[in-house]
Amino acid sequence: MIVKTKYAKDYNLVHRYLCGDRDAGQELYASIYPLVQQFIWNHTNAKTLTESVKEEILSQTMMTSVEKLEYYNGTSSFSTYVCGIAKFKILEKIKSSIKESEKENNIINIEENTSIFDNPLNIIIDKELRETVAKAQQMLSRDHQQVIQLRLNGMTAKQIAEMVGMSEDAVNSMFYRAIKAFKKNFENIYYK
Repeated sequence: MIVKTKYAKDYNLVHRYLCGDRDAGQELYASIYPLVQQFIWNHTNAKTLTESVKEEILSQTMMTSVEKLEYYNGTSSFSTYVCGIAKFKILEKIKSSIKESEKENNIINIEENTSIFDNPLNIIIDKELRETVAKAQQMLSRDHQQVIQLRLNGMTAKQIAEMVGMSEDAVNSMFYRAIKAFKKNFENIYYK
């Protein structure tokens, strides 16, 4: 059965693989593996993700692409389909690493700020500032929270733009609006 789609060759290889043709699967994945690997390495930052984490993303991407193979419909190339999965996996990993670093920073901050030799007034003021920063950040939209976190983790506007499929100017504009909204939230909470 030959189906007419924009990417008929990819679609037919997927269909044959789903029907049990292992050679079709090998041909399909041999052609896209280097492209997907390059996509992941080009869309991640050494400061944000280590080589072993990139390998993990590549492995998870390939496994997910096999698990979700029946959803491929031939409207894009198979490599584009799998790179879309990779993009999602990259974002997922960055979000989880941000959450982990926030947890570590909170533990470090608590340990640093609870010394018995500290001035109690400084401890109270510092605690109020941290709580206000957290509340001001929580009041931001999810996009604003993410762009601030990614920039604070060392990613450039260009890297973020490539990762999320926006222009660099749009990312810079979103970052500026996020900082402006954060300052307004902080002032509204702290100076009440």
